[in-house]
Amino acid sequence: MRASRAATAGKHFLPAPHSFPAVFVLILLLGFNSSVDLFCDAQKLAPDEVATLKVIGSKLKKKWDFSMDPCSGTNGWVTPGRKDMPVFANNVTCNCNSTSNICHVTSILLKGQNLTGTLPAEFANLTFLTDIDLTWNYLNGTIPVAWASLPLVHLSILGNRVSGTIPKELGDISTLKELILEGNQLQGPIPAELGKLANLTYFLANGNNLSGELPDSLGNLKNLQYFMIDANPISGKIPSFIGNWTQLLRLDMQGTSVEGPFPPNFKALKSLQQLRVSDLKGGIGTFPPLQDMKNMQRLVLRNLSIPGELPDYIGEMNKLATLDLSFNNLSGSIPSSYGGLASSLNNLYLTNNKLNGTIPSWILTSGQKFDVSYNSFTGSPAPATCQLGTVNLVSSYSSTSLDNIKWCLRRNLPCYGHPTSMRTH
Repeated sequence: MRASRAATAGKHFLPAPHSFPAVFVLILLLGFNSSVDLFCDAQKLAPDEVATLKVIGSKLKKKWDFSMDPCSGTNGWVTPGRKDMPVFANNVTCNCNSTSNICHVTSILLKGQNLTGTLPAEFANLTFLTDIDLTWNYLNGTIPVAWASLPLVHLSILGNRVSGTIPKELGDISTLKELILEGNQLQGPIPAELGKLANLTYFLANGNNLSGELPDSLGNLKNLQYFMIDANPISGKIPSFIGNWTQLLRLDMQGTSVEGPFPPNFKALKSLQQLRVSDLKGGIGTFPPLQDMKNMQRLVLRNLSIPGELPDYIGEMNKLATLDLSFNNLSGSIPSSYGGLASSLNNLYLTNNKLNGTIPSWILTSGQKFDVSYNSFTGSPAPATCQLGTVNLVSSYSSTSLDNIKWCLRRNLPCYGHPTSMRTH
């Protein structure tokens, strides 16, 4: 009896063979309806932010495709990076709430897009925005004060045509870590209010027209790692507050109107890896205190009228790849300790000093880009040529040291023959 019931139950619940197609169709319909529901419930950018992006696109002259949701991650809103174009980026990034299915723009990277518009104040309407990167475009206008209301972490307008002054209101962006203004047409002083940016690690303002002295408030930037102000008519003495930047990895002050000398507490910058300083007004008097900077990789102290002999401790900077001490008043011989740099140095420039003694063999046989021209070496025997591979020896020997050296090695390089016309037609 029990067996027949089981058989009967099996017959009741198993569909007849001809009913399988109907069941299959039913499953497909249910799956389709579910996918439609998922599509309808897909996470989308908030409508007000879509409207804001349309305004931003028109001002930047950026042609976004609004037939696709900006947070969809599709091509046109997110473009994969290219190794052959490292300064290219075309990405709008969003953060989406899984409960409300509403998204907000958090990052806009438009690098190397050839954009020719103006900087839109409307970025400020994207209130969740933490990253703006408009590197390498042709954008003009001024930095909008309204941006100061954003929770920005990274702001870059590198390589554009932005003019005006740096808004003091940027000092109110307490979250800001990277402020990159390099290669524009900004003018006026660096606002003292930037000293409130306690989290700032990068300040890059090379290649503008910034003027005035560095405000004392910048001494509060104790997390600073990169400070670069090359090619600006910034004036005043090298401030002593630089000694507060103990996390600093790179300092660039080339082609400014800043005056030396380096303050004594400069030696506190023990983490420094790159120091590039040139053309300081009035020179610096003595060699700066760098003896504890063992991690130095690139050291450029060019055209600073530095007197005296080369410091022995530079030979202990075993990570040094570039050493440029050209156009100074350095004298004496090249210390033997510098031989320890032979394995790390790729670029050595001691041009136009008053160095004497023998040119070390590790320089003559290096095969690297070394330049010891325009000095007063006296060692014998003198090199047989003025260019040993990539080593430049032109006018490197004292004109009175040896009578039998090649003419092109003599300090006061004589000219033979008649001048050649360099006129172009």
